[in-house]
Amino acid sequence: MTLKSLLYLEGEDNGAAGLIYGSMADIYAARGHLVESLQYKQRSLDITKCLHREAESHPDVAACFDGLGTIYTEIGNTAKVIVCHKKALSIYGSVLCEDHAEVDGSYMSIANAYHTDGDLSHVVKDVHYNITSVYRNLDEFDKALSHLKKALSIREEKLDTDHPDLAETYNDLGLAYQDRFKLQKAHKYHNKALAQRKRLYRDHHPLVAKSFNNIAHTFLLQEQFNKALEYNVKALDIQKSRFGEISQDVADTYMNMSSVHRMMEDYDRARDID
Repeated sequence: MTLKSLLYLEGEDNGAAGLIYGSMADIYAARGHLVESLQYKQRSLDITKCLHREAESHPDVAACFDGLGTIYTEIGNTAKVIVCHKKALSIYGSVLCEDHAEVDGSYMSIANAYHTDGDLSHVVKDVHYNITSVYRNLDEFDKALSHLKKALSIREEKLDTDHPDLAETYNDLGLAYQDRFKLQKAHKYHNKALAQRKRLYRDHHPLVAKSFNNIAHTFLLQEQFNKALEYNVKALDIQKSRFGEISQDVADTYMNMSSVHRMMEDYDRARDID
């Protein structure tokens, strides 16, 4: 039975219709038909809002807004992306203020991934991440940084100290501070990410190598060229031991090292690496 047939049988005055329209939107989006996807996602939102009109802060409504934001991201309408994700964030935040109320029914979009424990703090964190990505794409780094710090605050409160998501957030904050050329802050969070990744994955993991390269780039921006090369070499040793000489990661690190030598005006060494 097709989704449209199921919709005909179920009618449009119940929660199933909202879910069906949401599923149809996802199918059209996967096929690249974004206009049709947007229409079905909007219909899903309208039905969901109607069903929960006595509870405007219902998480299902927030999930619909978040799903709309995802479609607008694909379309490239950044203004609409921000509006939708902020509406989702406002609703999730109000639910959290109500003692983490239990959620009935199914979440849509990213909320679905966190349905198992009914803790909406993970969803709020994800919405902050969505908004962060939009602002970084708009080169509005201060706003991106603000939402990223809110996401970190939620993760530090809710997750175990050795959770891998914390390492990723530290890493993203390091990159965000790099964008703002706040290099001491960038160092702080890149080193936090490095320490966390070493605890989680030991010393010879590709993510540890990524942290070494991030720290190297921060030293490069500070014109501490020897330090930059030191950390590039640490990254390179891990990557060569894991992937061999022929890999994109190894090639990228060699390119980074070549850039450092050029900035040092050591063109012979740069050509040797190239």
